[in-house]
Amino acid sequence: GHDAGDQLLITIAQRLNTKLRASDIVARLGGDEFIWILTNYTTQKDLKKVLTEKLAMLTKPVKLKTDDKEVELSIGVSIGVVEWHDELALKKLITYADKAMYKSKDNGKNQISFITPQT
Repeated sequence: GHDAGDQLLITIAQRLNTKLRASDIVARLGGDEFIWILTNYTTQKDLKKVLTEKLAMLTKPVKLKTDDKEVELSIGVSIGVVEWHDELALKKLITYADKAMYKSKDNGKNQISFITPQT
């Protein structure tokens, strides 16, 4: 129901907000989609390490309390990554990130996919 869905979204948001740097931003786009803006990474290897740690945290089972019982849910997470450039409009950036996320979903979820924007 709605209460359980709200509990799940709150748990995921809390996990996304864990260990954020002052320069990072997390926001809910809608439904079960979130955007996570990370800045000041010099290499894709460093970024992938952070994303892999976050993926492990996000995919831990979630316990939700309903009226009469506690339910444990498995979580599937698909992460799409795109690097922003000055000439790339925000709407286009989100479109590329969405494409990368669906690439992760197509690869079986609990994946991280990078996409290079065509500017």
